[in-house]
Amino acid sequence: MRIHCLSSITLEVENVDGKSEEEIAKEKNDAKMYALTIIEIGYSDIGRRNKEGEWCIEPSYKFLFIRDPSSNRDDLFDTILMTPGAMKIKDIDWKNFIIDIEFRQDKLKKSVLWMKSMRICNIKQVSTSTITKEERQKYRDYIECVNNYQLKNPGSTSEDAVDEIKMEKSVVEKTIKQTMRCIRDAITHLCDPENGSYKNIPTNARYKTKLQTFEETNREVTFEESNLAEIPKYFFQKLPTSLIWICLSGNNLKSIPAEISRLAALLTLILNNNPFLDDDGIPWLYLPTSIKCLDLSYSGITVVPETIQRLISLKELLLVGTKISVIF
Repeated sequence: MRIHCLSSITLEVENVDGKSEEEIAKEKNDAKMYALTIIEIGYSDIGRRNKEGEWCIEPSYKFLFIRDPSSNRDDLFDTILMTPGAMKIKDIDWKNFIIDIEFRQDKLKKSVLWMKSMRICNIKQVSTSTITKEERQKYRDYIECVNNYQLKNPGSTSEDAVDEIKMEKSVVEKTIKQTMRCIRDAITHLCDPENGSYKNIPTNARYKTKLQTFEETNREVTFEESNLAEIPKYFFQKLPTSLIWICLSGNNLKSIPAEISRLAALLTLILNNNPFLDDDGIPWLYLPTSIKCLDLSYSGITVVPETIQRLISLKELLLVGTKISVIF
């Protein structure tokens, strides 16, 4: 699910070390001002142990936002894992198309300022993160009207201005409300403190269609530092063939199954920091020829065989910390 909207963020102080009161006050005020925002709710696959102790792949949902995408400020970008209790819908104003979202402090990154809540309005669901020049200008013109209202009405807030000044809608009200319901449902199903889970995501066609975009674009799997000693053959058989990035670093792997060959779109394979992964454990004859980056740093390999030449797309081979003695 991708939306374009305006957002206002309420920040709270965690501690003030390293920043003056003036700097903190400015950051809080800047965050409170409405800004053009891209929000994405989607998932990437991660590895977990099931009840039987077997490793399986499950979707990890994330709430990603970028405020004022034309800015280069890193603090306008963040990703929040949508785990039970991480966030909740505080209020929804169906008449004015406003959603208030509240975040739990211990689920956020540790910083001087942490995000307490976010208000979003002027919501539009889209199929791409790209904002056209015309749409960007439309949002900015509206924000300027909001700021001017506050200047002309001392003591008023940005919320007062948004309540008073309405932005011209580019989609019908029924569509806006449908998008608002999808946002509400996603947060409720995933972040309910007691029962939040990806398993709550409805399977009806309309809602599932909205999530398929992320099945296509979030093509990454990570099992980093998962204490894996082996990878069963069915592991790669169950992964979607559209995967482009796999990270298995920081484990105790001794071999990689030949079934990895079915991942014909794979671009990056990260196997670093697997000290027991030796020459016999790399299936050179079965690695997808699509691979552009192969990281074997701090592994147990000592030889790069001639068969590596079949990796015709390979541009980056990382061997830092290995005891390579022979390169075909």
